[in-house]
Amino acid sequence: MVIRPTSRREAIDRALALVGSGAYKLGGGASVFAESPFDAKGNRYPGYCDCSGFTSHVTGHSRDQGDYELNTDGVIMDARKRRRLYRRVTLTEPVLAGDLIVYGGIYDLDDDPDRDVPGHIGIIVEVCEGFARLGPEWWEDLRVVHCSPRKQAVLGAIRKTDASLWASRGMIVRPLHYSER
Repeated sequence: MVIRPTSRREAIDRALALVGSGAYKLGGGASVFAESPFDAKGNRYPGYCDCSGFTSHVTGHSRDQGDYELNTDGVIMDARKRRRLYRRVTLTEPVLAGDLIVYGGIYDLDDDPDRDVPGHIGIIVEVCEGFARLGPEWWEDLRVVHCSPRKQAVLGAIRKTDASLWASRGMIVRPLHYSER
């Protein structure tokens, strides 16, 4: 397991610096030691990144965890069961900038081995004043940076939005290695 030491602020700053850049391809994402998530170093698809490759890069985690890959489902599995890299943020805890918001993919809807609907993950970069988790339209009060193929030709793959993509299904997880410096 490779973890590049980081603080919440460093992860947020790295994410914000990439807004408006890049191209999306499922399975893309460079090594945490590369300058950018789009670099060739450790990247199956040099020049491209996906949502989990992006969040792995900005939070300082290696996508290859040995016994599993740190994709959206790997993050969820780790937060729920392993707790090596992440833990689930309970409903009574405050949501913090630097936390991740994720929903899992749906596998095998048509009885073939291919993933039918991938999950999605992003890093929360701002929690608006008055945020009430699971209150009405709570997702509008979170700002998230994520890598997405939608409108990438115009906006770049990395964009900052509210959390509406996660509205009905988002799980919030906290990286365990953040320092508070």
